[in-house]
Amino acid sequence: MASDPPDGEFLPFVYSELTNALREQEAFGIKNAAITHFSSFEAVAHVVLLEGRTVVVSLTSRGYTLGVEPERDDPDAAEPFGTTFESIEALLQCVSPMYLAARQAALSSKLGLLS
Repeated sequence: MASDPPDGEFLPFVYSELTNALREQEAFGIKNAAITHFSSFEAVAHVVLLEGRTVVVSLTSRGYTLGVEPERDDPDAAEPFGTTFESIEALLQCVSPMYLAARQAALSSKLGLLS
């Protein structure tokens, strides 16, 4: 995860929200994430999926938007680049088949602990 801003620096809501959302997903659903840019209105991160591909995710007041991959700008790609999602989970389910399987396994494991 990206390092926190210097002490005393104002943390915009979008930065904090994206940081928290990605930390939750690092437990099972993504390999790595780093916030690469943030402002008062947008936070941007490079996210390494379980498949090993990297996608760019930005968070604004509109939601989570899937950007182009840093190492690939393929206009024929199957992923819906530029699409905005209400949650990080919905975005990850759309671009990472392994994410859905990992999420289901994590949920099954937690439910198993309740029995």
